[in-house]
Amino acid sequence: MLDQVSKGRRPASSVSIFSGKIQCGDCRDWYGPKLWHSKSEKYRRTVLQCNSKFKNKCQTSHFTEEEIEKAFMHTVSQLVFNREQIKEDFEEIKRIAYDTTDLEIERDKLYVELESISKRMEDTISENARVALDQEEYNRHFNEMTDRFNSVKEKYDQLTAWIEDKKSRLLGAEQFVKTLLSEGEIKEFSPMLWHSLLDHAVVARDGKITFVFKNGMEL
Repeated sequence: MLDQVSKGRRPASSVSIFSGKIQCGDCRDWYGPKLWHSKSEKYRRTVLQCNSKFKNKCQTSHFTEEEIEKAFMHTVSQLVFNREQIKEDFEEIKRIAYDTTDLEIERDKLYVELESISKRMEDTISENARVALDQEEYNRHFNEMTDRFNSVKEKYDQLTAWIEDKKSRLLGAEQFVKTLLSEGEIKEFSPMLWHSLLDHAVVARDGKITFVFKNGMEL
């Protein structure tokens, strides 16, 4: 899981700290706050549920914010209990899971090739402007260079995205470990704790919530 590139990440939300952090295990859409019984002051309450629950007929549960907080803190207590071991494990996997040295070397080679192809294309265009070349042969040769350039550029972009993803996840994992170690006895939920430790959570049909933390752990 540590080497997977995150796709379809949720947009940030200023409405609720839980928006875009809890994922439906049925349809993979995100949970958001919904106001129930809005016309009744007695029964009015806000719950968190899949944003596409009725559209996709998801069977995942809804939760109150208090239920999410309680489940999160229960899981965090397990992290706190094992935080020294988590720190040791992180130092071990950091060099493997988040290292980008080889990727950057390969990316730089591709960049050099892109520069070389680009220079050859410019030279070919200039030569065609100066000399009466066989246009059929010119177009064939230029199209070959264009195809090669696009192929290398695609690989270059993929590697660049992968490198940036690894670096971003490393920062998140380092923040996770720093927060876990800097806190003393963690007893109360806070938005800071939620954002600094958690990447996202996934809700299964049976109501189980799996918390995916920024160091890659799933509990």
